[in-house]
Amino acid sequence: MTKKQLAALNRIVEREQTRYDETQSEALAGVHPSEKHFAVTDGTMVVLFAKQPEGIPVGDRTETYDKYVQDYLKDARASLVASPPTVDDCKKIIREWRDMKNLGKPLFPKITVTTEDENGAPMTSYFDAYRYLDILEAVGPYRNIYMGSSDTMRTPYPCLLVYKRCGRDERDSVNWDEPAFLLPCRP
Repeated sequence: MTKKQLAALNRIVEREQTRYDETQSEALAGVHPSEKHFAVTDGTMVVLFAKQPEGIPVGDRTETYDKYVQDYLKDARASLVASPPTVDDCKKIIREWRDMKNLGKPLFPKITVTTEDENGAPMTSYFDAYRYLDILEAVGPYRNIYMGSSDTMRTPYPCLLVYKRCGRDERDSVNWDEPAFLLPCRP
């Protein structure tokens, strides 16, 4: 795991701990043993690992995170995003958001992702740019990004699925066993 990946995972854990602190929960943030996987989450995103990643504190055991993603994947209809926003795109959007004046400033920076569904119809969704950036960096530089929906778990907008590739070539195989999942936000 690279330093960037570890830093992104630690930011995700910090957001989870902040959420627990705000609700005065005694739950432990960190990497969660979860069915067949180990999950790092902040409540709106989850990154699943086949083996426990080193360098992340261990959180409470919960089957919820793995089950949540697996339920979504049962009947997910997801399309590869041909030109997804990059890390640099996220950083630019975040920088512009930070520079905005307080009046009318959104609560968080939003990034737009578009692709086409299996029938060629346009599909658009919106994500918190901080979380989108973290999911890209947590998965690593070689990744495939999919967007879609599921009948099992309905959301108002398509969700994001990010998978590690086994190399830098687009044709290299994808690690389907370790998905990362991000919920959309409202436009």
